[in-house]
Amino acid sequence: MEDSPDAVARVEESLVTTPSGHGPRHRRRRAHLGWAQWLLLLVPVVVIIIGGWSHRWASDDSYIDFRVVHNVLAGHGPVFNVGERVEVDTNPLWVLILVVVAGIGRFLPIAWWAVLLGLAMTAAGIGLATAAGAKLSRRHAGGLLFPAGLLVVASVDAFWDFSTSGLETGLIFGWLGLCFWLLTRLRNDERGGSLVMAIASLGPFIRPDMLLFSVCIVAAVFIVELHSGRWRRVRLASWFVGPLALGELARMAYYGMLVPNTALTKSAFTPRFHQGLVYLGDMVSPTWIWVPLVFLVPMAIWRMVRWWRAGDGHRDVAIVALLAGAGVLDAAYVVLIGGDFMHARMLLPGLFALSMVTWLDLSDKFDRTAPLVVAVAFSAVSCAMLRYPERLIGKNLIANERGVYIYLSRNPHPVSPADYQRSAWARYGMVLAAAAKRVPHGTKAMVVLSSKSELPDAQYPARLVGARSNLPSSLIVPAGNIGVMGWFAGDDVYLFDRQSLANPIGGHLTKLPDHGRPGHNDPSRLFWMIARFGLPGHEDVLGSHLGPTVLAARRQLACPLPSAYLHAITAPLSASQMLTNIAHAPSWTRFEIERFPTAVTPCPN
Repeated sequence: MEDSPDAVARVEESLVTTPSGHGPRHRRRRAHLGWAQWLLLLVPVVVIIIGGWSHRWASDDSYIDFRVVHNVLAGHGPVFNVGERVEVDTNPLWVLILVVVAGIGRFLPIAWWAVLLGLAMTAAGIGLATAAGAKLSRRHAGGLLFPAGLLVVASVDAFWDFSTSGLETGLIFGWLGLCFWLLTRLRNDERGGSLVMAIASLGPFIRPDMLLFSVCIVAAVFIVELHSGRWRRVRLASWFVGPLALGELARMAYYGMLVPNTALTKSAFTPRFHQGLVYLGDMVSPTWIWVPLVFLVPMAIWRMVRWWRAGDGHRDVAIVALLAGAGVLDAAYVVLIGGDFMHARMLLPGLFALSMVTWLDLSDKFDRTAPLVVAVAFSAVSCAMLRYPERLIGKNLIANERGVYIYLSRNPHPVSPADYQRSAWARYGMVLAAAAKRVPHGTKAMVVLSSKSELPDAQYPARLVGARSNLPSSLIVPAGNIGVMGWFAGDDVYLFDRQSLANPIGGHLTKLPDHGRPGHNDPSRLFWMIARFGLPGHEDVLGSHLGPTVLAARRQLACPLPSAYLHAITAPLSASQMLTNIAHAPSWTRFEIERFPTAVTPCPN
């Protein structure tokens, strides 16, 4: 039978009017849903922008990064103390981003770039995650998606605090949202697998514990690419392993270590489960965030079960399950190692990952009843009145970090150096900068405090003594909080970090019992500074009773492993030195020095 023009017209008319087709009426319906969907997706983005901006600040720890950024731009390299290669930042990718942005936009202080970028990346992460969830929902015949989980976390004040703070947390949120969005596109874009693998490899360079997320994202890619050929899978793996290997080689060559110095200092491999449970309770209890999760998580699980039973959603279920599982694993790791001293900070990535996959489908009568009501009500109550109750530092030694620096700076939004000028650390940093200028050229001096305090006062004054050092800094100073103080002190002041983040000795000292502040349990005693930088014959500057201890500590630093390591991180960085650093990085990472040595203490091995 011939296809007459009338017959063709009738067939075309039937196609455009069929309910399951893709005709004009269907396209109009999809467009209408698109506008409504985007309005819903913008709700948590708007909430986090308003909340984050109202809580804008930059922490003391972020000023550690800012000093590193300043040193890079000044030509000293990614170091905290000039002339000493110690990886004080656990977030090298964040530091690199700040270097690029601050180098181009010198019209704005580094602190403001960090705050604005952190908030923008948090908002972008939420937006990308909601768009990814909407894509998955439409793929499985879902209706309007309501990003309930992301609205919940966007309403919690801890997320407001750390969407700025100057730290890498906003970058983590943006990275997780981007990875989720890219994973949902793999089904239609096979070339995207290599891109996802390359971006997943960045995780450990954002923060070391992000490796857990990276591994789960890689697993999701391989599940999506399950039927790909062997060589394609090998090529995909190379896009993940290659950047990781290059980054690790660069760390070994420059710093002579397998991990950041902060990983040793914060005992990132030592279980402290009891303190971790305290840290978890410190976040969950006052925020009441467990209430909406009780409703949202079961709905997400039931949705995945339906997709699985439908037979065409196995890959999407794997993506969602692996991302949620990565969030749970990361939170479990944080609890295992004892958490942190900043309220909620280390648990936020895991909670964010879980929130990305706990959306509600408004076409489902179960989703739009109790779970929807609870999520919206919680968001409203949380935005209006739920706040972390501790004003400064609680009895469990976990701090309302933003509150602490508001109090110390006497500024409701301490961001730039000008905002911190009234704090004691800033004033002392300026005093140190002026003192360094008065040290005679060609000589070295060291500040010795007459107490355990990190700042001099009328009761415990500081005094200057002679010092020996091959570092360019003319003044050596003990310090406990090195961020703001270090920024104001300037390049010519070497800060002997008693908290050991920037201290190449402190991270290698034997650990104390777990009874101190989380993340800062092992302060370095001042006799280690005297042992390293004090003049021979002046071992009793801290008192005659500590003279033998100083001598014993100096003998420990003269042992083969510590001596070689200290030489490696202060010697000029030649090609041969980099090869030596790579070869010895494992042994320089592992050695331990007795914290309280005596004359008979053996050398570390």
